[in-house]
Amino acid sequence: WKNTDAFLRGVDLSWTYMILEELKLSQKGSFLLANQGSNYLVNMPSNRIEHMIDYKWQRMKLDFYVSYLYVAKQNRYDEEVEILAPPDAYGLLAAGINKKIEVGNKLNANFGLRVNNILNTTYRDYLNRFRFYADEMGRDIRLSLEIKF
Repeated sequence: WKNTDAFLRGVDLSWTYMILEELKLSQKGSFLLANQGSNYLVNMPSNRIEHMIDYKWQRMKLDFYVSYLYVAKQNRYDEEVEILAPPDAYGLLAAGINKKIEVGNKLNANFGLRVNNILNTTYRDYLNRFRFYADEMGRDIRLSLEIKF
């Protein structure tokens, strides 16, 4: 390996807007440009943006959320270095619910259910080396229990 002069610039942005006391809308995005002279650097993440809406039902101590992640196709790559062209853009829908459980003053727990890739979208991520051979994981359902003591 050899060091090289490279120029990386980018920005991570996020904002949150409280529509109501219980309802919030948020967005975050990452945008990156990396090059060495007139050539683009390989293995740089694609631009992405995520939208999320979150509803907190205070009386029941429940938190519902839905998010949508859009990942753009990586168009800034060096054709002479890449084995295959980067995969297409994709969007992933996710949703979840969290329930806060309090037992006395000493024990707090959070129970969660999250479903990633609800629409079972077939996609390949540019940074995953397995993209040359296989698609990413499909729908993913996760149960979690977090206990704080």
